[in-house]
Amino acid sequence: VFVERFPALPTYVRSFGGWLTGANRRAHIQALDASLGRDARRFDRSWHYSAGYNSPMKLFGRHNEVWRLAGGGLGCAPE
Repeated sequence: VFVERFPALPTYVRSFGGWLTGANRRAHIQALDASLGRDARRFDRSWHYSAGYNSPMKLFGRHNEVWRLAGGGLGCAPE
């Protein structure tokens, strides 16, 4: 086992249930983009990431995410 340390990667994330498919991944990326646009957030449109966290044997209560990289520094509101 190797432990790697990486710098923080500021991202915007949208979570959703069900199965992660190409069609619903695109739909959730578009929804995330629309939310970020409404909030005037800067982000990198050239890349997106998707993550599915469950075993294929889990039928209900699934968790998936799509990510966009925050642009322009942190791209987040100050705390």
